[in-house]
Amino acid sequence: MTSTPSNDGQENLKVGHAGLYVDENNADTVHQNLVDAMGTISEVITRDIPLGIDKGGKTLIDCEQGIKAFVRDELAGTKENPVDNHLPDSETGVWIYYLTKGIERDFGRSWERDPKSIAPKQSANEKKVSAGKRVITKAEKNDLLMRRDMGYWMPMVSAGKISIEDAAKEVAQVAQEILDLEKLGIYLSENTTDGVNDYNPDRAIIDVWGGNWNAIDIMRKYGIKVIIPTINETFFASKSKPKLKYYNAAKGVAQLLPAVFWIANKYNIKGGSGNFETKTINSIDDIWSLVPEFYNAITSGKNAGTEIKGLHIGKTKATGKDQVLIADTLNIKTKKRTVFILDNNDGITSISDDVWYNDSQVVNKDA
Repeated sequence: MTSTPSNDGQENLKVGHAGLYVDENNADTVHQNLVDAMGTISEVITRDIPLGIDKGGKTLIDCEQGIKAFVRDELAGTKENPVDNHLPDSETGVWIYYLTKGIERDFGRSWERDPKSIAPKQSANEKKVSAGKRVITKAEKNDLLMRRDMGYWMPMVSAGKISIEDAAKEVAQVAQEILDLEKLGIYLSENTTDGVNDYNPDRAIIDVWGGNWNAIDIMRKYGIKVIIPTINETFFASKSKPKLKYYNAAKGVAQLLPAVFWIANKYNIKGGSGNFETKTINSIDDIWSLVPEFYNAITSGKNAGTEIKGLHIGKTKATGKDQVLIADTLNIKTKKRTVFILDNNDGITSISDDVWYNDSQVVNKDA
C-alpha cells in the first residue's frame, strides 16, 4: 500500500531518517526518538521496489565467521536448535529482513510485496494445511473432543491421579487446540464416525443468517448436504492447496470445470486441466460468469431484488452422487428465503424456506 507523506509526526524524524547511526549523549532520548521515528516512517513508506521473478537473484555474502554463526544459530536457528523469536527461520530470511528494515528506515521505501523469505512463520499445522496434507486423524479428533469434556477427567480426579485445578487446565488447553484448528479452517464433527473436515458447512450457513441455528433446518429437511461452503472464499480464493476430496467435489460440478482446472494448474494437481479451457477466478463475479443462466434465474424477473447469502457445492437426495451448485438467497422485496440448486444438466430447482425463516426472526442489516 502506498501512502502520501504528511507533516503529521515529522518532528519525530530527527533521529533515524537520514541514517541508522545517531550521535546523541542521552541513550534514553535516542531510544525514544527511534521508537517515535519508526512509528512515523511506517506511515509514509512507499512500496514501489519491484521484486521481479522469484528466483535468480543470488548474492554471496562473504563475512566474518562470527557474524554468520550468530545469524544462523542465534537469529535464524537450525532444525537441530530452533529459536523462538519474531524473525524468519532461515539465514536468507534474516538478511532480507534487516535489509528491508534498513531501506525502510533510511529511504522510506520498501518492496511492492513481501519477499517469500520474510513471510510470517507458519506453525507445523499451518504448513500441513498449506501443503494440502492431513493435520489430524479421525481418531485424534475423537480423542480431542473427549478430552474437552470435564467428565473425561473426573474419574482421574476422584482417584487422586490429577487435581481438579489441573483437570480444568487440561480442558482449557484442549479447547484452545480446537480453536486453533478451527482458525485453520478445520472442522471437528461431534459425530465420532465422521472424519475430519476442512470446512464447517453448518456454521457457514448459520453465520450469514444472524447466528440462528434454525437456518440449517431447510437443508436437513430436503436432504441438501453442503460439502464446500462459500466456494469463492474457501476454495477458489484460498491460499492453500485443496485436499483431493474437495478438489474432486468441485470438479463434479460440470459448469465450474474451467475454474477448477485453473486451480489444478495453480497448485500442480495431478490429472489437471490438460488441454481443457481454464478460467481464472479473481472474484465471485468470475464464478457467476460460468453460470450466467443460473445467476439470472436467481436475480431477475420474479426473483428481482434477491441477495445471495452463500454459494456452495454439495449434494441433494434428488441428484444422488452428482455434485450441485447451491445458492442460499433472500429476496429483499418479498422477505422470502429461497435455496436454488443447479444440477449438471443445467436444471434449476428452487426450494422456499417454509421450515424456519420469516421476517420477524431475522433482521437483514442491509435492508
